[in-house]
Amino acid sequence: MSELLDVVDERGIPTGEVVNREEELSCVKWFDYEACVNAVRENIIPHCIYVEELEMVRAQAERSRLIGAAMEYEAETGKG
Repeated sequence: MSELLDVVDERGIPTGEVVNREEELSCVKWFDYEACVNAVRENIIPHCIYVEELEMVRAQAERSRLIGAAMEYEAETGKG
């Protein structure tokens, strides 16, 4: 079974689609963000990511949250 995923770049701009095969996702484990950062920092789990990359994810999520809040404010107030 394959799953089609949209891919975005570091600015959140769509760059295309990728197909992930089931065997590529069979070992996925979902973590609370802080627990994940700690597990990587302390090398508690097998991983192939640097803490700096996780910090990039945090920064992008924060930017997205702020942009979403600004858009919501503009929509509610008509200001922009």
